Amino acid sequence: MELNVVTLNCWGLPFGISKHKGERMQHIAKELATGAYDVVSLQEIWVLKDYELIKSTVKNVLPYSFYFRMGLQNGGLCMFSKWPIVDTFYHLYSLNGYAHQVFMGDWYTGKMVALCKIDVEGMAVNVYNTHAHALYVPSNIPEKDDFLTHRLTQLYELSEFVRLTSGGSDLVLVMGDFNSEPFSLATKLALSNAGLLDSWETRGNKEYTDGMTIERLDNILAKGQTHCYMNTNDGERIDYNFYQSYGPYTARCLKTTLTMRKIPGSDLSYSDHEGVLSTIRVTRLKDSQGQGDEKSNEDDDGSPHQQLPELLKEAISVLSKNIEKVKSDQMWSRLKALFCFFLLLLSVSLGDVSPVLAFIWTCGLTLITAFYFCFGFIVEECEKKTVTGIMESMKVRLSAVEKRIRVNGK
Repeated sequence: MELNVVTLNCWGLPFGISKHKGERMQHIAKELATGAYDVVSLQEIWVLKDYELIKSTVKNVLPYSFYFRMGLQNGGLCMFSKWPIVDTFYHLYSLNGYAHQVFMGDWYTGKMVALCKIDVEGMAVNVYNTHAHALYVPSNIPEKDDFLTHRLTQLYELSEFVRLTSGGSDLVLVMGDFNSEPFSLATKLALSNAGLLDSWETRGNKEYTDGMTIERLDNILAKGQTHCYMNTNDGERIDYNFYQSYGPYTARCLKTTLTMRKIPGSDLSYSDHEGVLSTIRVTRLKDSQGQGDEKSNEDDDGSPHQQLPELLKEAISVLSKNIEKVKSDQMWSRLKALFCFFLLLLSVSLGDVSPVLAFIWTCGLTLITAFYFCFGFIVEECEKKTVTGIMESMKVRLSAVEKRIRVNGK
């Protein structure tokens, strides 16, 4: 059996933020209705009406769908399938930006990993869809990435969610906008910990080399955005189709290509991202029990997950340094709150000089004091404890992996 699976970040922000959204959503729906796709994972479908438009348009070829409505903007994730969706679940990421960074907006959008269990003619397929925290600098300069820790913890949580919910499945598909490049620690850890294969790296059509999905200068919608790579047309690869098979099944990626690029007869692109289309061939092994050829996340088959101990150690080191940074930031936030509070007391004496000036002074300093107080005593405290908890979870996972290596010799 061959499955054509596609992922696309649709850039569907409302209020005119995303250019040509209405027109593009109609064309996205029209393209998905061609019948060329079997399983579809979409991100940034922020508006329910856009989902309903696509759903009504593709109902004859993709009759099964689910929209995950979480966060202020519904999470933006939805899936469509040729086969019945028999179960759904999701996990909201523990860290996802900050509320005061309104123009970035990640905190408000309910970033998550979503799961749809699909019955593909008796084969149990787990399809995961995700959209990680936005990438504002290239992955190769992590020291300038203020949200490296958030993205790292998100993709670790993704890998744990996949690993712990994929039991009993015959095929796993993990699709979406990871906002991390292939060589980044976050992406490598996600692949390794969940024991997944990258459809781009394992594709049969190696002659096809155009795989960059974002920040492309040939994408008209990306030209008005801030580019990480201003002097190249290559862009970044941050959208993926990962996969793995289990039990009596084996999966192989026949080909992976970019899709849904420019709208036919127009210079307008479907989105500021390129779609990623993979053809996965799934074969049932002759041995129905799958004893001889069964695949496992723990097999010594040369897959990236063999690097897991070192990747976990590196991730633990990154999180440990971040905890120290958060502690330092927390101390300064508290000191700033205390300093602003003392300045606020001066407004009492200013009242005798100018009531208007005293009012402005009091209101401004009250807001600033409240901000630093909340950040120092609530926000950063929550982040510190969350990162610490995830780091401790990584240590448990590392201990278990190292023990398996000692016992099994691999």
